[in-house]
Amino acid sequence: MLNIYGEGVERIAIEAYIQENKLSDYIILNGNQDQEIIKEAYQNSHFVLLPSKSEGWPKAIAEAMFWGCVPVATKVSCVSFMLDAGNRGILLEMKLEHDTKQIDNLLKNQNEFILRSELAREWSQQYTTDIFESEIRKQLII
Repeated sequence: MLNIYGEGVERIAIEAYIQENKLSDYIILNGNQDQEIIKEAYQNSHFVLLPSKSEGWPKAIAEAMFWGCVPVATKVSCVSFMLDAGNRGILLEMKLEHDTKQIDNLLKNQNEFILRSELAREWSQQYTTDIFESEIRKQLII
């Protein structure tokens, strides 16, 4: 099941695609949701997908990683760093065959999936708001 969260200009096109391809049993458009629903979605998910053309700091990726979701994202902004060049997730090339193969390989290798999930969680949990505030305080004192 693919759950899509958020709103945007592509919603109508996505709805039409789902309907035309009879995918409503497999894809759910949830729209914008509050933080608790998103947190629960991350806790119950295996992956987070962000095939974006541009992102500043992809907070959604970091939040999902915190809960052990394996990120599948494009190499925009700092995503390559966040995913440790693919060691903590999958970096999309936006080449369907190549990207599908990467995802399929991970689905077939449970140990690799668990490793990437754990590495994603460990990395993201270094960046809590408490640590962020502490680092800002250090900079202000200098």
